[in-house]
Amino acid sequence: MKEFDIVIFTADKYVQFHEQVVESVKKHVTGYKDIYIISEKEIENKLDGLIYVLDKDACDVDLKFVKRPWIKQQYLKLFQKVTGDNYLV
Repeated sequence: MKEFDIVIFTADKYVQFHEQVVESVKKHVTGYKDIYIISEKEIENKLDGLIYVLDKDACDVDLKFVKRPWIKQQYLKLFQKVTGDNYLV
């Protein structure tokens, strides 16, 4: 099985759940290389062992024109440049 990265997109209102999400991923998913957290704003309380990236740095597409958050997330999923070719969203 090829190694893959895990990408978790988040918004400010969901930051409080990061610890539970990461614990669940580590418990139920095997074979991954790194876990990336992509967010619109800098996250203050970072967990050890994760890679944090701002969405503006994760994608070469200008996302300022996107009005709906769920569409922006789709662009990020498709055009993110922080992982290798194999990643789980």
